[in-house]
Amino acid sequence: MTQAGTRAANIAHKAVGGFLIGATALLALNATSMVINIVYRANKAAKQRALDQTEAPAEKPLPKLI
Repeated sequence: MTQAGTRAANIAHKAVGGFLIGATALLALNATSMVINIVYRANKAAKQRALDQTEAPAEKPLPKLI
């Protein structure tokens, strides 16, 4: 292989490696975001269940105007 061919293969190899590293980083960020979203939703649902189990204060009747 000529020097130019070797250089081209080297550049292509670095480009593919950079692409794979970038794709892996994006997948890791996406997975992290999904986990955070699941935990957030579970926490929100647990808080809502806790609020639903407590009794609401009794409503006062509206005052009569006439």
